[in-house]
Amino acid sequence: MRRAAAGVALGQAIWTLAASAGLVALLSASEPVFHALRLAGAAYLAYLGARSLGRACVRRARAELTPDTRAATEHGLRQGVLSNIGNPKMAARNLIAGRVRRALDGLTGLVLLALGLRLAAEPG
Repeated sequence: MRRAAAGVALGQAIWTLAASAGLVALLSASEPVFHALRLAGAAYLAYLGARSLGRACVRRARAELTPDTRAATEHGLRQGVLSNIGNPKMAARNLIAGRVRRALDGLTGLVLLALGLRLAAEPG
C-alpha cells in the first residue's frame, strides 16, 4: 500500500513538472492527444480491475485466506504512477492550479503595492 501511495505521489510530481514545462497546456490544447491519454488510462484501470478479479477468483478456488503481500507490494509503485499519469484530470488540475496560483500571486502583488503606496502617502 505504501508503494502505491508513493507511486501516486510520483505521478503527481511528474504531472507538476509537465505543467511547469508547458506540456500540460499543449496536452489540453490537443483534444485527440488528451482523448488518447484518457483512453490509455481507462484501459490501464480496466486491466488492473480484471487482474484483481482474476486473482480473487483464483484465491477463492484455492481457499487461501492470507493475501500474497509480496505480489501486492511488488508492483504498487508502478501501478500508482501509471494510474496517476493515465488520468488526464490530473493534468487539468495542475494546469488550473498553476493559473490560480499566478492569479493569486498577481492579486497579492497588487494588494501589497497598494498598501505600500498608501503607507508612503500618509503624512508622517
